[in-house]
Amino acid sequence: MASNTHWIIAAAGADAQQTRQAGFSCVHFCSRLSEEGTFSLTALPAGSRGDYLGIADSRGIPKHCAAFAREAVCAAQNRHCTGILADFERPLLQELTACLDREAQQQNLTLFVPLPLADYAPHAQVIADTVISGGSLEEYFSDLLSRFGEHRLAAQLTCTCMDFPLPCPSPSGTVLTAEQFQALRTATGSAVFFSRELCAKYFTYTKDDQAHFVLFDDADTLQAKAQLLTRLGVQCLLAVYPEWSSALTWAFPVFQTIMAVTGIFAGRISDKIGPRNVVIAAAVCYGVGWFMSGTVTEPWQFYLWFSLVAAVGNGLGYNPALTTGQKWFIDKKGLASGITLAASTAGPAVLSPVLASLLIPSLGIFGALKALGVIFFVMIAASALFLKAPEAGWLPEGFEAPKGGAHAGTFGDLTPGEMVKTPRFWVLIITFAFAATAGTLLVGKVASIAAVQLFADPTSAAAVALGGVVVSVNTCANLVGRLSFGQIIDKLGAYKSLLISLIVTIVALVIMSMSFTQSMFFVALALLGFSFGALLVIYPPLTGGAFGTSNIGVNYGIMFLGYAASTWISQPITAVLYHAEAGSAAYQQSFYGAIVIAAIAVVLTVYMMVSDSKKKSA
Repeated sequence: MASNTHWIIAAAGADAQQTRQAGFSCVHFCSRLSEEGTFSLTALPAGSRGDYLGIADSRGIPKHCAAFAREAVCAAQNRHCTGILADFERPLLQELTACLDREAQQQNLTLFVPLPLADYAPHAQVIADTVISGGSLEEYFSDLLSRFGEHRLAAQLTCTCMDFPLPCPSPSGTVLTAEQFQALRTATGSAVFFSRELCAKYFTYTKDDQAHFVLFDDADTLQAKAQLLTRLGVQCLLAVYPEWSSALTWAFPVFQTIMAVTGIFAGRISDKIGPRNVVIAAAVCYGVGWFMSGTVTEPWQFYLWFSLVAAVGNGLGYNPALTTGQKWFIDKKGLASGITLAASTAGPAVLSPVLASLLIPSLGIFGALKALGVIFFVMIAASALFLKAPEAGWLPEGFEAPKGGAHAGTFGDLTPGEMVKTPRFWVLIITFAFAATAGTLLVGKVASIAAVQLFADPTSAAAVALGGVVVSVNTCANLVGRLSFGQIIDKLGAYKSLLISLIVTIVALVIMSMSFTQSMFFVALALLGFSFGALLVIYPPLTGGAFGTSNIGVNYGIMFLGYAASTWISQPITAVLYHAEAGSAAYQQSFYGAIVIAAIAVVLTVYMMVSDSKKKSA
C-alpha cells in the first residue's frame, strides 16, 4: 500500500478497541436520527479517543437541521473525535448534509458524506462505493478523481455480496447473506471467476429462465481494490470492519488450550511409538490446518481448521520435540530447553517478514495461508526425520545420577496421576498461570503502548512505523532471553531462574509505565521481552526437576495448561483495565494489574524455594 494512504475502519465495541490498537482510525456508528427528527447518541465504546463519529439514518428526518448539525458537531468535539461520517443517502436529508458541512468546516472537523449528497457538502470528503456491477473500477474512480480530486475522494471497501438480474442496467442489486450465498453456490454448482475490471469475484446462474450475475468480495479482492485505488492516487480508504473480528476474539485462547491438551496425549504417545512418528503426524495436522485456513468463508471454519486442527498439530510437535531434548541432555536441561524454544521464536521472526513482504502481496491473505501450510508441512516433516529418543537407561558421559535415580526429581519420578496429587503441582501450575498472565496482558500490545505513550497522535505514520521496530525489538529480546536463561537454569537452578525472570518483569513493567521517551521505552521493552521469553524455557526443566523425567512428556503437557489458562484470563482483564480516554496514560491500570499479578507469582516462587530448602535440611 502507498505510505500516504489513510485507513479508516468502521467498528464498534471491542472491535473498535482492537482497531485503534492496530494503529487505525475508527468510525463509531453510535448515533441515530429518530422518527421525530431528534439526535440520539449512545455512549462511545472504549478506544474512541481521536476517532470519527458516525451518524446513521433511521427513518426519521430532522425537523431542525441546523440545530441537529450543531448538536452532532458538539458531540464529536466533546468526545475528541476528529471528524464525522454521515452514513445516509435519503434525498430529503440534503438540507441536513449542507448544515453539517457548514458546521464541520467552522469547527475544523472532517466530514464524510456519500456520493449522492456530495453536491450539498462542497467541503466534505466524498465516499464512493467500490461495489459496481459493470464497467471498469479504474475508469470509474479515475472519473471521480477528476471530479473531486484525490484529497476529497474516499473509497469504501466492503465485503459485499449482491445478486443482479441480467441484463443489469442499474448498479443496484439484492444483497445476499453469507448463508444465502453458500446455499446458492451449493444449489447451482457455479464456478467462480475473478474480474480484473471490477476487482471482484463473480459467478452466473439461471433461475426461472432468468439469468443472474452474483458479484462478491473477499480478502483477496478487497486487497486488489485497495492496490488499484492507491495506485490511482486515492488517499483515504474507508473499510467496513469485518464481523469476524469479534467472532475470532477467542481463536488464539482456544488454539492454546487445544495445543496444551494435545500435548498431554502427545507425550504419552511419543513414549510408546517414538517422537519421530508423532512429529510427522504433527506436520500433517499443522500443514493441513494452515492450508485449509486459506479456504474459510465463515468464522466457525477458521476455528475448525486453525484453532482445532492446526492446534492439534502444534501440540503433537511442540511437546515431543521439547521433552526429547530434556531426555538427551539430562545434565543440561536448561540449555536444551532454551535452544529448542529459541528456535520456536526465531522461526516466526524469519517467516513474518517473508509473509508480509512476499507471500501476501503476491498471493493475497488466503493464498499466503495456503502457501504457509505447504511450507510448514515440509519443514516439520523434514525435521522429524532427525528426531529420535535415547535408549532406555542412557546417560550422558560423566553424569552422576541422583540418589533417587537418573530420572528422579525432588518429589521422585512421578506418573501424571501421582504428580497431580501433590500440593507442589498445584502451586507450580498456578504460578505458571500468574507469571504468564503478567506478560500476556501487555507483551502482545507493545506496539500500541508505544504509539499511545510516545505520540500525541497514536495513528500517525511515525507511530505506525515505530510499531514495527517495537515488535522486532521485542522478538529479538525474547530470543535472547530464551537462549540466556537456558544457561542460567543450569548454573542457578530453575526456581532461582524463575524468580529472576519475575523480578526483571516487574522492573520492566514499572519502567515502561513511566516511559514517555523512546530511549526509556526501549530499555523497558528489552527487559520485558527478555524476561517473558524465559518463562517457557524455565518450566520444562522445572517440571522435570520436581517430578522426574521418565514421564515428562505427559507431565509437562499437563503443566502447560497453566500457560493456556493465561490467554483466557488476560483478555477480559485487559478490557477492564484499558482506558482510552486517559490519553497517554491509557495503559496505566493495565501496568498496575500486571505488576500485582507478577508480584503474586514472586511470592509463590519464594514459598516453593523456602519449602524445598527446609526439605533438604531435614
